Amino acid sequence: MNPTVATSLSPHANYINGTWSFEGDGTFNTVIDKYHGTELARIPHATEAQMEEAIAAAYASRDAVRKLSAGERSAKLEALAALIAKN
Repeated sequence: MNPTVATSLSPHANYINGTWSFEGDGTFNTVIDKYHGTELARIPHATEAQMEEAIAAAYASRDAVRKLSAGERSAKLEALAALIAKN
């Protein structure tokens, strides 16, 4: 698991194993603002290989995450939530 936290979010890519992936299978998921009905982003659907890589990376990170205290996990999740809200 990459111990760093992303400093910005990209609304048009998938974050897989520490890397932004702008390519996918050629289809997209459109994210709509539920309050205004406007398009916020078009995110590429991951390929099967990208999904396998993401699953393998998540599985490999379980030991590192397990070693974090509840407080450390909470702090990381709060930082991520703040980053999401900011962007």
